[in-house]
Amino acid sequence: MSFFGSGWGGKLRFLGKREKTGFETAFVVHDEVEHVRAEAVGNDGKILRSTGVVKSETEVLQFQGNVKEEKEKEECRETAANLDSWLQRGLGYFRAQEL
Repeated sequence: MSFFGSGWGGKLRFLGKREKTGFETAFVVHDEVEHVRAEAVGNDGKILRSTGVVKSETEVLQFQGNVKEEKEKEECRETAANLDSWLQRGLGYFRAQEL
């Protein structure tokens, strides 16, 4: 598969190639493009099929997070809560001593 794209109001230009991976083949574009077109190219280099030119859309996926990082953050919050509790008890002790 060959992929082409255009910037805002520009001509289509070659973006790259990707081996077909199934019915829908994903291709990540790191440039801003307004329109895209894909072409299926045979082994002989001839275009077998071409999509129409379509307006591109940005896909925004929900962040799944890093499980290890989330566990470490939770442990840090628990440690901070324990430290706060310990400091509050210590502060109460010193207040009671009327230094």
